[in-house]
Amino acid sequence: MAIKGTTEGIVIDVSEIDSDIAELKEKLENKKFFSGSVDFLLKKKDKEHYNKLREIIEKYGHTLYLIKSEEDMKDKTEKSITTCEDKEQTIVIKKTMRSGQKVEFDGNIVVIGDVNSGAEIFATGDVYIFGKARGVVHAGTNGDNTREIVSLGLEVTQMKIGSVFATSDGLKKSGKTAERAYIGADGHIEVK
Repeated sequence: MAIKGTTEGIVIDVSEIDSDIAELKEKLENKKFFSGSVDFLLKKKDKEHYNKLREIIEKYGHTLYLIKSEEDMKDKTEKSITTCEDKEQTIVIKKTMRSGQKVEFDGNIVVIGDVNSGAEIFATGDVYIFGKARGVVHAGTNGDNTREIVSLGLEVTQMKIGSVFATSDGLKKSGKTAERAYIGADGHIEVK
């Protein structure tokens, strides 16, 4: 089995399935080799082994994705850019952002998934996260204090809107509804 790390995850290339499974189990049992939750990617040519490998990988708390094409292997993140009526662009990221991943965009950013601790988002526009926000999130990177950050759970390590900075210690958590962070009349970040 050949495995190769990419920014999207660990690509698995099967050579002999039985010995590859034994090797994979050995590596997964070694917590130093794969710590935390890891995304594994399986090449299309090996799709017949997907169910066997997925069962093993999920047993250890990781996820297996099937690469459908070479473009998927280069970037399994589905992204689309749209232009709003006011000519401001929006990028949509359809995946959970893992630690170490960073997105910078001139416009709005929409994430359909979580932003895990260690991930970073920087937008000149607004940031909308359809999931939990645990990483670093900055809206209005060009100094625009009218921007906002909306998430299904603001548990950020750091948050900045325009030129105003906050850490998770000073943020109120409302619980079960979406949370909106913006700069209030007093010039501080408020969360509602």
